[in-house]
Formats: sequence, C-alpha cells, structure tokens
Amino acid sequence: MLELSQNSIYVEDNSIYRSLRRLKEIGIVDNELRPSNSGPDRRYFFLTELGSYLLARFVERNILVFQHPKVAALIDNILRPEAQEKG
Repeated sequence: MLELSQNSIYVEDNSIYRSLRRLKEIGIVDNELRPSNSGPDRRYFFLTELGSYLLARFVERNILVFQHPKVAALIDNILRPEAQEKG
C-alpha cells in the first residue's frame, strides 16, 4: 500500500481484517474458507452484489469525474502551469 500511495498510506494487517469484518456485517463483502496446500484453510473475501453496486457508484462519483475533459484540463493546469503559459 505504501508504494501505491507514494508512501502516504500505511495500513496494519489487523486494521484491514477489522474493516473487512465491519463491511461483512453490513453486507458489502462476504467471505469463504478454501483449503490451503500448506497450513490451515484460507479465508477469501469478495464483494457482494451490494458491494459491487456501491463500488461502481463510488468510482462514477469520485474517480471518473477526473476524466471529464473540463476537469482533466483544470487539473493539468494546476499540475503543469508552464503548459498553460505556452498555450
């Protein structure tokens, strides 16, 4: 997570599992046990239908907006002001 977030987010393993338990309680994720080739069974988590729906709405509202041409141009102007001066 640190590398993906450019060293801005650190998450402890236990906090991830606490969050997954909470998400399971409200129906956003579910899990199943599967046999392991080495050691005890492993627990696999997956999005429920509700979780998939909520993720899609989150992406539409909070991520895809940044791909809109007007928003992308504004962001580009902020990140690269020298390009605006040349244009």
